[in-house]
Amino acid sequence: MSVFGHYFPNRHNDSAELETLQTDVMRFLAIIALCLAAIFSLVQTVSIAPVKDKLPLVNRDTLSQQIDQLIQRKLALAEELAAMQEQLRKTRESTAEAAKTLQTAGASVNDLRRQLHAVQSELGRSGRRLETMKNATTQQKQTLSALRQQVVTETFRLDQITAKLPRSRPASPPQPPAAATDNARKSTTNTSRGLTLGFASVDALRQLIRRGDVVFYARAGNAFWRLNRVVPAAYRKSPPPRAYYEMVGVTIPPEFVTAFHKVVASGASGNRWGVTLAPAIKRQLDSILAQATDGEIVIRADGQVQAPHSSGVQF
Repeated sequence: MSVFGHYFPNRHNDSAELETLQTDVMRFLAIIALCLAAIFSLVQTVSIAPVKDKLPLVNRDTLSQQIDQLIQRKLALAEELAAMQEQLRKTRESTAEAAKTLQTAGASVNDLRRQLHAVQSELGRSGRRLETMKNATTQQKQTLSALRQQVVTETFRLDQITAKLPRSRPASPPQPPAAATDNARKSTTNTSRGLTLGFASVDALRQLIRRGDVVFYARAGNAFWRLNRVVPAAYRKSPPPRAYYEMVGVTIPPEFVTAFHKVVASGASGNRWGVTLAPAIKRQLDSILAQATDGEIVIRADGQVQAPHSSGVQF
């Protein structure tokens, strides 16, 4: 550099820089060569895959057939669409007619409702009249029941009075056979000696009737009715028994008397009551009658006859 400001290049420095540049270029070329060598080695190791065969072209006839099929399918779908549209039109017409019918039916329903309301009102009035009639019938039934109870009470009183009167012989059915007459005489003879016959209790009588060891009869005039059910008491008409033991009315269970008065509307004083005994009980009774002279013979609920005894349902 001069004092006047001019620049004079240093040739020594230029040669050094040139050498440095050459060195850098050589290094760069060496690096590129190494990269190319590596790439070349990689390319040689990769196997080249074979080219796939190209897809075959579709035949024109096949395409024509497919086009024809699509056209036919289109026509079929068009026909189906037309049929569905026709069905939809008919459905709309039917819906319109149904709406008109429904409107007419609504008017008819209103008329029917008015008629139903009138019928219900009439039924209400009829129900009230029926309730009034039922109340009147209930009162009449109560009055009739009271009268029947009064008849039963008067019957008991009359039977009590009748029981206190002297009796010459036990009752027997009209025109009985000879065997029945003999039994009645035998019972009369034993009674005259002071023998009485009865059941241990009213419940014992009911049990014996249920088992069939005792048959209970009711008599009105010359007609007989047999008790065929104990609870509730019920009778059926029956021929006269060959022989029977008459019972005092006051000792009869009240339900037997009430049930018979529902069957036969005869006078209270015209009714008679009696029983027939099973053969086993009859044999025991005959054995006791042959030996006893006085006292009370009692038939227990188990069918055993006991004598003498101090209480019971008397005949």
